[in-house]
Amino acid sequence: MPEGQAAGLMTERSRFALGIEPTTVGGDKAYGFGPAVRCMVEAGAVPHAPAADHPGSRKGAR
Repeated sequence: MPEGQAAGLMTERSRFALGIEPTTVGGDKAYGFGPAVRCMVEAGAVPHAPAADHPGSRKGAR
């Protein structure tokens, strides 16, 4: 399982193991792509991560 997708699983597990309710999750560019963002949202947390660079994207473009 990629690191970004594991964040969603860890968020879900923290509810049971630690009894906490994470509402946000911060991460680096490894967390700023579709599957990772989806997993965190499905776990009930708002992801805060920079968008990952994708091949063919223009750096610095807005």
